[in-house]
Amino acid sequence: MERFYLRTLLLVFVLIANSASAQPISLDGSFGNSGTVFQTYEGYLCAVVSMRTTSDGKLLIYAARDESEFFQSAGFILQRRSTDGSLDTSFGNNGVVLIEGIEHDGSSNKCLLLLSDGKIMVTGRGQNANFGNFVTYRFNADGSLDSSFGTNGVVVTDVGGVVDEAKAVLLQTAGNKIVVVGEFQDEVNPVRKPCVVRYLENGTLDSTFGVGGKAFFTTLPENSDNQITDVHVEANGKIVMVINHKTSNGDSDFCLARLAANGIVDTGFGNNGAQITDFGGDDRVNCIRKYDNTYYLFGSSATSDESSQIAISRYNSAGILIQAFGVNGKKLMNRAADSNYDVIYHVDIINEKIIAVGAGGTGTGDSFNLHGLIIQLNIDGSIDTFFNQTGYKLFNAPNTSYGSYYSITRGTSGSIFAAGTAYLQNDYSTGGILINRFLTSTLSVDVNSDSRFSISPNPFNDKIQIKSLTDSELPEMFELYDITGRLINASNIRTATNSEQSMIEVSGLDTLSSGIYVLIAKSNSGIQKFKILKK
Repeated sequence: MERFYLRTLLLVFVLIANSASAQPISLDGSFGNSGTVFQTYEGYLCAVVSMRTTSDGKLLIYAARDESEFFQSAGFILQRRSTDGSLDTSFGNNGVVLIEGIEHDGSSNKCLLLLSDGKIMVTGRGQNANFGNFVTYRFNADGSLDSSFGTNGVVVTDVGGVVDEAKAVLLQTAGNKIVVVGEFQDEVNPVRKPCVVRYLENGTLDSTFGVGGKAFFTTLPENSDNQITDVHVEANGKIVMVINHKTSNGDSDFCLARLAANGIVDTGFGNNGAQITDFGGDDRVNCIRKYDNTYYLFGSSATSDESSQIAISRYNSAGILIQAFGVNGKKLMNRAADSNYDVIYHVDIINEKIIAVGAGGTGTGDSFNLHGLIIQLNIDGSIDTFFNQTGYKLFNAPNTSYGSYYSITRGTSGSIFAAGTAYLQNDYSTGGILINRFLTSTLSVDVNSDSRFSISPNPFNDKIQIKSLTDSELPEMFELYDITGRLINASNIRTATNSEQSMIEVSGLDTLSSGIYVLIAKSNSGIQKFKILKK
């Protein structure tokens, strides 16, 4: 009997593995034009730099707009799109809000913030009368400016440099403080230096933070140029910054730096508050993800215009490279053996799988072309070849070339949005907003952009532990469904939270029949679904 059971269980695992190996990714034909939205604005180069999914499944898009003739910033475009990809005419002006008062020099995916009440915040460098200052907007859910924030919905802050540029806006959940992160340049030494400004909910500077509401990261080499590309705020309020750190030879390295919640440099992190990582080329870091109390940094390392590898580094909670990851904490790779150009710009982690978007190159010389890249990795950084059979997918919209994805977010029912830009074929003066919605058979789907929980063991016998990955929240409600979608009575599910408030145990599952189930964990900020196997 035991031998038969083991064989049966092995067969279940084989079936699951075979299903995963055929895990395809395809365009969702119910979105846009056969899964694609491509929109151009004549005379402008446009690119989606950030997007968020709203609580009702709509898509919020934040796109940079440059004048194609002079390559000068012409502000940003904020769009809201309905679930079919069409513009939501109840938002702004027929679905669009044009923000002409800010610009960016290399945008962060965190320059757009969607609040729990539906309000929207964006930040950047001021233009015109506010040139060279941090400028932050807050909009109501309908796209109108929120008059309860700053002056008619806008806050302008002179950080003190000749040019100040905000790159990211986030919340410190304790006290609902608004954190804006960016750089400043002074007249004496005109290189970019990281700085953070903290506001109260109404946009007033928080005098308890740093000096008068402003904090500066001061322990990096004095003459180095440092460009913020991503930010993570811890549950305890500490601010983790991702920086392109330019060295004296002109190349850049990855840099991970941390401030305490009050704006003081956290000198116990890395080397005097920062950890600089050199991959050997021109290294550009674009994204941070925290997972299992460790930090992943994602980007690229280039040796020429047509030669670039995906670069990933992993650090422990103290900012030290984890030597067991890759080679001494670093991993370099391309999507395939015959690929010479790959870049990661943005990442999500879904149930212990890293799904990333960026750009993949094909051809050489005059035939070189860029394509939007989606690639799935295992937690150890290796390519997950179960995903789309190769581990990746390249995509260009019809009649376009030089495509790139800069942002990824999750939709409903297993869909994934990837967005960025592409040029009209043979017309490099017109770059358009590119949005794709893909369908996958990924086992875990979260309606929000960040993984919150992990589960173990899976398969299980009588109980499951749900662990917080963000250190900020635990599930408040559970739903359990069988494989047919039938809701199982949740009254048999009993929970107990451990003393550290980082794990919940779901017990009382011993009465379930063997088979596959779906467990949904719900929190204030979203849901996460898990496919689980009862032994």
